[in-house]
Amino acid sequence: MARTKQIARRRSPSGLSPSNDSAEDIVRIHKPVKSGSMQEGISPPPTVREIPDALIDFLSQDENSRVEPPRKRRKTAIRKRAVEHQDINQAGPQFQYIIVKESLLAIECAGSKLSGFDLTLRKNNISYSSPWNRHASGYSAHSLDIYDEAGNSLLCVPLSMNPPVINNQTDETIDNLDDIFTSLAVNRNSINSPYDQGRLWTEVDIVLLRKDESDYIQIFFTMKWNVTTSPEYVIQKKKTRELIKVLETYFPDPKFSKTDTFSAQEFYNCVHSPEKEDAVAASIETDLNTDLYPFQKRAVQWLLRREGMEWADTTHGIQPVKDVPMSELPNTFRAVTDIHGQTFYLSHLFGIVTFDLEPFFALETRIKGGILAEEMGLGKTVEMIALMTLHKRPAGRSLVFDAYTDEDLRPTGATLIISPPSISKQWIAEIQKHAPHLKFMHYQGIKNRRIEQEEILDSFANSDVVITTYAVLSAEINFTKLNPEKKLRHESKYPRRKSPLMQFSWWRVCLDEAQMVESGVSKAATVAKMIPRINAWAITGTPVSTFHTVSAKYTHFYKSAPPDALLILATSNYFSHLAKLLNITDLQGLLIFLRYEPYASSQHIFLSLISSHKAEFQRLFGTVALRHSKRNVRDELKLPQQRRFVITMPFTPIEEQCYQELFEQMCEEANLNVDGDPITEDWNSQDYTEVMRRWLVRLRQTALHPEVGGRNRRALGQNKDSPLRTVDQVLDFMIEQADVAIRTDHRSLLQCRLKRGQLFENSPRVREALNIWEAVVIEAASMVQECREQIRIELEKSRNGGIEARSHRSGSDAVANDQDE
Repeated sequence: MARTKQIARRRSPSGLSPSNDSAEDIVRIHKPVKSGSMQEGISPPPTVREIPDALIDFLSQDENSRVEPPRKRRKTAIRKRAVEHQDINQAGPQFQYIIVKESLLAIECAGSKLSGFDLTLRKNNISYSSPWNRHASGYSAHSLDIYDEAGNSLLCVPLSMNPPVINNQTDETIDNLDDIFTSLAVNRNSINSPYDQGRLWTEVDIVLLRKDESDYIQIFFTMKWNVTTSPEYVIQKKKTRELIKVLETYFPDPKFSKTDTFSAQEFYNCVHSPEKEDAVAASIETDLNTDLYPFQKRAVQWLLRREGMEWADTTHGIQPVKDVPMSELPNTFRAVTDIHGQTFYLSHLFGIVTFDLEPFFALETRIKGGILAEEMGLGKTVEMIALMTLHKRPAGRSLVFDAYTDEDLRPTGATLIISPPSISKQWIAEIQKHAPHLKFMHYQGIKNRRIEQEEILDSFANSDVVITTYAVLSAEINFTKLNPEKKLRHESKYPRRKSPLMQFSWWRVCLDEAQMVESGVSKAATVAKMIPRINAWAITGTPVSTFHTVSAKYTHFYKSAPPDALLILATSNYFSHLAKLLNITDLQGLLIFLRYEPYASSQHIFLSLISSHKAEFQRLFGTVALRHSKRNVRDELKLPQQRRFVITMPFTPIEEQCYQELFEQMCEEANLNVDGDPITEDWNSQDYTEVMRRWLVRLRQTALHPEVGGRNRRALGQNKDSPLRTVDQVLDFMIEQADVAIRTDHRSLLQCRLKRGQLFENSPRVREALNIWEAVVIEAASMVQECREQIRIELEKSRNGGIEARSHRSGSDAVANDQDE
C-alpha cells in the first residue's frame, strides 16, 4: 500500500518533491510568470519553499562514500528512470560528439540552507526523466525529475509554468522553453546508449549556489550529437522527428525547399552530357567493323573513365585515369561550426555529423560503372561493345577475393549481359556484325541438362561475352546464398548445385533494359546485385517511366516515406506530387544494382533525396549517369534521306458497320449526336473526359480489328485466350447477336401485352383482355413453330454429318485392311 501511495505522490501535478526530508519541499521560479502565459488546466505557481535536504546531501557526498543500494532495488530504480546515469569515461577514446546547444534553467529558492557551504555544490551528468503532456500542437515536457543512483527522486521542477531560460553565454533571460523542450525531446522514448554513433542525447548538470543572500538551483542542459565514423551506420539509422527539428532549428539547410517537385524531366536535365569540344575523345580508335559517331566516342571516353581508364591520344591506347582533384566535400555534406567554434561536417540528407570525410569520399569513388541512359536509337549497344574491345581485364591471379560475397572466386574477363529474350537476340546480332572477333556464349540457365556444369564454367572462363535473360536470372536465385541449404535428417544423395554465375568474378555485368528491375525487389534484381563483378552498368533508354498509376504504389510509399517527405506532400498538390515521386523511385532499382550506398539499402534516405534535396539529387545522377538526346546531337547524325508514305485502307462493309455501332454508343454515353454536338444545354466537356478517352481507345482498337481490345472481345463473346476470328466469322456472330436481340425484344413485347390483358381482367373490360391474350397466343405459336423448324434443320445437319464421318472412317479402315492383306 505504501508503494502505491508513493507512485501517486510522484504523479501529482503540484510539483511536490517526494524526498525523504519533506514531501512539501518545492521550488519557486526566479522570474514571476507573465499574465496569460499559464497553460490551461495548470495550477498557479506554488508557495515558496526551501531546497530539499536530500538534494543537498546528494551533491555534497563524496563519490567513494556513497552506499550502493541492494541489487534488486537498484535494478527496479533503473527501469523507472528515463535516462540511465553512465560514466562518460566508459565510452573510450573513440567516443566523439559535437555540442548542439547549451541552455541554463535558473531557479531561486527561499531559505538559507546553503549559507553554511563555502563552495558551490555541483554534479555533472545526473540522472533525470521528464513526463510528457500531449496537446493539440504536439508534446511538451510536464516537469523535470532529478534522481540519485538508487532511483530516489530528489527534485521535481514543473516546466509547465513557463519559467525563464538563461543564455549561458550572455546571461540574458529567454521567455520560452523551446530549447529545453528540444533538449529533453531527443531522449524521449530512447532505449539506445548515449554513446551509439549518430545519436542525439542530452546531458544534464545541476549546481547549487549562494548568491545575493538567496539560494539558487542552476540546471544546465547540454545537447550533444555523436559523430558518425562509418557509412554503415547511415544505413542503419532513420531520421526521427526530433532529429529533423534539431536540423531545422540549429542547422537550417539553405538548399532545402518544401516546394521542390521532381519528375522524369528533372532526371534527364541533371544527367551528364559530355562537351562536344573533346579532341581526345575524337581520336578514339576501336576494333569495330564500323565507325563511331563523335557523340558515341565521347560516350565511350566517359564509360572508360567510370571504369578508371581513359583514352590517350599520345599513345593511341587506354591508360589509368590521372588523379582528378576531388571535390571539397562529398555529396550531401557541408562544413558547419558548433557553439564553441569547432568545425565539423553535417549531412542533412543522412542526418549525421562527422569529423573525418575519408570514408564518405571512398564510398563515392569505389563505384565502378554507372547508368548509360542514351535516348533510344543512339547506339547504346555499339557503345558498350566498343568498351568491351577497349578495356579488357588484365591477366592476374588464379583466384581473387570478392568483398561483397566474402569468397575467393575464379576471375573471368567476360562481360555478362542480362536482357529480355528479344533483346538478347539483338545483342548476338550486333556482336556478330560489329565485333565478330569477340567470343560469346548464350547461357540458358543451370536447369539446362544438355550441358554439364564443368563445360559451362570453362565456357565462362574463355568467353569475351556471356548473354543471358532476366527469366534465367530469376530462376538462379534458388541456387544462391539467398536459398541456403537446409539441414536434413539424412544426408542428401546428390550434392547441391550452385549457380555458375556466382562462381566467377566477372569483369563487367550489364543490365540491358534496366528499368525492368523497377524498385529492385524482383528476383532478377536481387540476383543481379549479388553477382560478383568489378564493373557494373545499367543500360536503359527510359530509366524513369513517364507515367504510373498512383494507386499502384501509394500504400508502400506512404508507409515508408520519411517525415520530411510527408511534410512536403502535405503542403503541395498531394496526388500530382506523389505521382512524380513514384516515377522517380524507379531509379532506386538501378542504384541497388550498382550497390550505391546508402541510397541502395536505405529506403527512407532515397525518398528524402527525391522529395526535398534537389541539389544532392542532381549531383548524384550527374556523376553516375550519361545521356545524349537526338535533339542535342542532331548535327552529328548522318542519316539517309527518309521518305514517308501514308496509305489509307477503307473499311469493309462489316468493319464499317461494327465501327459505326460503337461510335453511336459513344455519342449516346457522352450526350452527343453523331455530328459531335451536345444534346443538353448544360453539357461540360470536363465531365466526359474520362468517358471519351476510354471510347477513343476502343474505337482505335476497332479500326485495327473488331476483336482487338478486351472490351471488344467481350462484346463479341470472346475471352482473352481465344484466337482472333476472321471478319466473316465476326459478321456471322453479329447477325446472330442481332437475331437474338430481336427475339428478346419480341418476347418482352408479348410479356407486356399479357400484363396489359391482366389489368383489363380486373376491370369490366374482360372481353378486351381475352382478345389480347388470343392475339398473343397466335404470335407465340408462330415463334414456337419457327424455333422448332430451326431445331429440326440443325438435327438433320448433325445426323448427316455423323453419317458422313462414319462412312469416311469405314472407308479408311477398308483401305487399311487391303494394304495389310
